[in-house]
Amino acid sequence: MVGALFHVIISTKCAYRSKGELVTSDARSRLMESITQQAEALGASFSNTNLTTIYSSPLKRALMTAEILHNLQSDPKPPIETSLLLREQHYGLGEGQRYDIRREPGLSLADHFTKGKFPPLRGRTERFPEGESLEDVAARAEEAVEQFAVPCVLKAAREGTDGIHIAFVSHGMFIWEAIAALMRRGKHNAEGIDARDYRGLRNTGWTRVTVQIRVRDTCCPYACGLKPNRQKNESLGDDVMNIQVSARNICNHLDNLVSEPSHSSYYLNLLGVGPAERGYRKRGV
Repeated sequence: MVGALFHVIISTKCAYRSKGELVTSDARSRLMESITQQAEALGASFSNTNLTTIYSSPLKRALMTAEILHNLQSDPKPPIETSLLLREQHYGLGEGQRYDIRREPGLSLADHFTKGKFPPLRGRTERFPEGESLEDVAARAEEAVEQFAVPCVLKAAREGTDGIHIAFVSHGMFIWEAIAALMRRGKHNAEGIDARDYRGLRNTGWTRVTVQIRVRDTCCPYACGLKPNRQKNESLGDDVMNIQVSARNICNHLDNLVSEPSHSSYYLNLLGVGPAERGYRKRGV
C-alpha cells in the first residue's frame, strides 16, 4: 500500500481595521517583517520534509509563502506551479466594498446591488455581480483536485512510491473547499463531507490530507483502478483504502513569533496588496 500526503497551507495574511489609521514607514516595515517571519517559520518547519511539488495561488501573499517554502527545501528543490484555480473566492464588484451593510426589508439582493449596496452574502449560491458564490469556489476546487491532486495519487500507485508530499498554498475559503474535494475522492467519503468542517486555519497554518492506496500492478498505468475516461468527482477506485485528515491547523511554527497588531486597509494598499489579493472578508473569516 502506498500513499500521497497533501499539505494544504493558508498563505500569510494581514488583519486590518475597518477605519483608516496613519501608517508610518517604520510600522509598515514591521508588518512586512512579521509576514515574512511567519512564512520563514513555516518553511523551516518543512525543511526536513521533501516536497515533490508546491502548487500555489498566484496572488502575492500565497506566492511569497510558496517561494519561501521552496527556498528552504533541500536540493533538488521542488518546482512551484501557480494556477488561478487556487485563488481565493472572487467577489467581483463587491471587492473593496463596505461589508457592514444590512439588507433592507422587501428589497431583493439584485436591487441592493443596483443601489450600490453590497450586503453580506447568504448561503452557498449567492454571489456579487461578476463574482463567485461558494458553489462556484467548490466547483473550482474540484477542478483543481482533478488537475493537480489526482495525478499525484496515480503517480504513487504507478511507481509504488510511498510518502509523496505535495503542498498547496492558497487562501481561507478555497482551502475549506479543496480539503472537502479531496475527502470526497474516497469511496467511503462521498456523502456527508461539509467544507465548513475545515474552517479556522491560522496564518501559515496547515492541514494534511493523507491518501492510502493499494497497488495491484505497478506496471499498469491505472494501477489504482482508475479508467482513462473516468468522470470528474468519481472516487479514486476500489483500491483507495483510506483518505483522511491526518493533521489539522498545525501552526506551532509560530509559537516563538511575536504577534503584530492589526493594521488598516490603507496600510495594505501601501504594501501593494489590493482588495482582490486581500480576499474580501464578508463574513469575518
